[in-house]
Amino acid sequence: MSSFEARIRARHALVHTLLDQGHGIREIARELHIGGNTVRRCARAATPEELLGGRRQPRPSQLDPYKPHLDKRWADGFTNAIQLHSELQALGYRGSYQIISDYLRPRRRRRIRVVGPAPPTVRQVTGWIMRHPDRLSESEGRQLTQVLTHCPELAATHRLVRGFAEILSTRTGQHLKDWVVSA
Repeated sequence: MSSFEARIRARHALVHTLLDQGHGIREIARELHIGGNTVRRCARAATPEELLGGRRQPRPSQLDPYKPHLDKRWADGFTNAIQLHSELQALGYRGSYQIISDYLRPRRRRRIRVVGPAPPTVRQVTGWIMRHPDRLSESEGRQLTQVLTHCPELAATHRLVRGFAEILSTRTGQHLKDWVVSA
């Protein structure tokens, strides 16, 4: 046992002895030449080990009775803290929204977010539309098809571009007036 631990144990024993004799906190602090808060801390500790343990035990929170409900709702996939606060208020919770938010914050950080592939850029889609379909790779052709099925306006543009490219590549200028009318 170190000298520090011995001093803490001795101080704890002395404070409890003086308290048992009926002395007050201020009187003990004056007699032992230590602070009143130190005497109070010794008085609150039932054993010297509580003083040696380092960090104090966490105080019970007003959220403690409602944590099982929060845990269950979180497991069910319900993560809206504002709505959870309203639910807890209906159950009798009198604390603030911030306490709930602080309790849920570590869970939000641990949550794995599934992020799909990034959508193609405007430049990529434009390049796919402007290129001859034979010069697109298999994945580019598949992505272009997906984009065109999601956007009918872009599909119409694609048809017009393909029609104009056909006129240019086959040198059939007589069809240009029909293309302009359809465009």
